Amino acid sequence: MRPMALLLAGAMLLSTPTATAQQSSPQELPPPGPPPAPPRYGDPPPPKANRNSPGMMAGGIVLLALGGVAIGAGAALEGVHSGGSSDDGAAVLHGIGGLTIAFGVLLALIGAPLCAYGASAPTPPTAAPSVSRGARPVVSVDRGSASLRWSF
Repeated sequence: MRPMALLLAGAMLLSTPTATAQQSSPQELPPPGPPPAPPRYGDPPPPKANRNSPGMMAGGIVLLALGGVAIGAGAALEGVHSGGSSDDGAAVLHGIGGLTIAFGVLLALIGAPLCAYGASAPTPPTAAPSVSRGARPVVSVDRGSASLRWSF
């Protein structure tokens, strides 16, 4: 017991000077800079966030939140079951708790990619693929006949 008390006393003595040395006094802080200028009339508005789909992002956030709540509620139901009782009511709570946790995980697994895709920037459109100069069909229709010919 005595060596432990000596070890703690030594640690307290060593930590006290370093703790006070790490604190900075108010005189050492740099002076605050000027306040930011208010926006002037005629200044362009700040750029809008370029999102793929704000609705998908909001839906993903809601699903993630509901999934977290369902996981917590299922864990609470499982905790009630772990009280040690073996009656039928506890078994029902155990089943409901497991299903609630599974449903919460499913909601979170749907909400996470939905939120990520909705928050991402949209991809710029790409040019249409060019048609190769390979084989091209040529159709000719005459009076009473039609022909198909391949041109290379």
